[in-house]
Order: sequence, then structure tokens, then C-alpha cells
Amino acid sequence: MNWRSVLIILLMVGLMLGYFWLDSYMQTQAWASASNEKWEIKSTGWSLILYAWPVAFAGLLLGGGVISICLIGLYCRLEGVDHRNEIQTLKTALKTAKYGVETAEQREREKLDGERYALENKEKLLYKTREKLFADQERAQQIIQEAHEIARMANERVEQAEKAASFAEIKRDRAAGAFHRMKQKTNT
Repeated sequence: MNWRSVLIILLMVGLMLGYFWLDSYMQTQAWASASNEKWEIKSTGWSLILYAWPVAFAGLLLGGGVISICLIGLYCRLEGVDHRNEIQTLKTALKTAKYGVETAEQREREKLDGERYALENKEKLLYKTREKLFADQERAQQIIQEAHEIARMANERVEQAEKAASFAEIKRDRAAGAFHRMKQKTNT
């Protein structure tokens, strides 16, 4: 919950409490006028505002104006605090996203290197086997076909890993762009 919401809730509670206090206070008030040295009560409670409207209006303007100015100043300060908190949250999210992208990229590179190393080892093994069993032409053809299939699958995996790394870089660039836009918005 941001601070501006807290201020609005407290303002509403304050208005309700103020109304209940004023309502109980108004029940004990009266408007009286003197005529021929005799006091006559004209009105009691809330209806006396009809007689005392200039005083009530002046009190509303003065008190309401001062309170409004104070509340507007406080609201502006709290808005700044909320914006700073939101910027900090976005910075943290950006750092987390950057770290996630870097980690994913590193994992994909390690996976790709492992697959290439495994492919190289398998290819070396296939060549040794081919040299040893050259006499058996049919067996050698099977081994070559297997090597081509493994290479094709490895190339597909390499392409998939490169696509994933490219996608991770795009996400990183978008996150950086969003951060710069937010930074520009807050600077203006």
C-alpha cells in the first residue's frame, strides 16, 4: 500500500470523527437574539447555521483553506516518496531480470559447449571405429549415418540454444529500455 492511500484513508477517518464530534457539539449550541431586554432562542443544533451562516462560511474558508494547503503539501511529499519507492522496486526488478538473463545465457553457453564437446568426442570415436572396421563396409556406413544424425540433432540444439540466447538478449534490451523510459519519465 502506498503512502498516498494511507493519507486518504486517514483523511476519511478524520472527517468521520470530526463530523461525529461536531454533531455532538452542535446539539449543545443555540442562536439567541435579544429584543426588549428579553432573550429569545431562535434556533438550536444544526439549524442555527441558517442564522450564523457568515460565521460558518468564514470558518469553513479559513479552516478548510489552511487544512487543504497542508494536505496538498503532505500529499505531494508522499507522492514523491511513493515514486521513489516505485523506482527502487523497478531498479530491483531490472537487476533481477539482468541477472536472470546473464545466468540463462551462461547456462545455455555451457550447455552448448558441453554438447559440442560431446559431439567432438563422438565424432572422434566414430572415425577411430571407421578406421578399425574399414573392411566391414556396411557397418561403416551405419556409423557414418549415425554421425550425420547426431550432427543434425546437435545443430538443431545449437540453433535452439542460439535462439534462446537471442531471446534472452532481447528481453534484457527491453528491460533496459523500460528502465531508461521510466528514468526519463521521472526526470521530467
